Amino acid sequence: NIGFYIIIATIPALIAGYLLKDKVEQLFKQPMLEASIRLFTAAILMTFAEWLTKKDRTLDSMTWIDALVVGLMQIIAVFPGASRSGTTISGGMYRNLDRPSAARFAFLMSVPVMLAAGAYELLDVIQMPDLAEFLPLLAVGFVTAAVVGWFAIRWLIDYLSKHSLYVFAVYCAVLGTIAFILK
Repeated sequence: NIGFYIIIATIPALIAGYLLKDKVEQLFKQPMLEASIRLFTAAILMTFAEWLTKKDRTLDSMTWIDALVVGLMQIIAVFPGASRSGTTISGGMYRNLDRPSAARFAFLMSVPVMLAAGAYELLDVIQMPDLAEFLPLLAVGFVTAAVVGWFAIRWLIDYLSKHSLYVFAVYCAVLGTIAFILK
């Protein structure tokens, strides 16, 4: 069941990423302003998710509509500076999933999108003139990112079982303010 829901949740981001690729690249002309807007958006979404939702459902009660809503929230993450985790966890909470369930699903659904983005970028890496020279460094970077990411996700899910998203909302708001000032 969860695999089916991950597929449903992945489709909106893949379509948006494909359709908006050129538009998103143009936004990098003002990356600090865009990052500021996206970080403020994440802060608002997380604050409302904490404030307005019941958070009384677990992952076992998930439906395809829940998966679609979380997938639609992931579209925000296509833009520079967006908090993919913050927006997708909020999306799960808007469907009344408890924080750990919303976080677990958000991270599970990131796997196909990250793999697709990685595969797309791999095409550029393969065309590097001195690929053999950089391959060991890329491999170490990949393994390091995977291990650190796994521990970070474990920590966050544990944290969210006991604490709210308000700390992350404040963090996004502070970073959004800094990005706006530096624009």
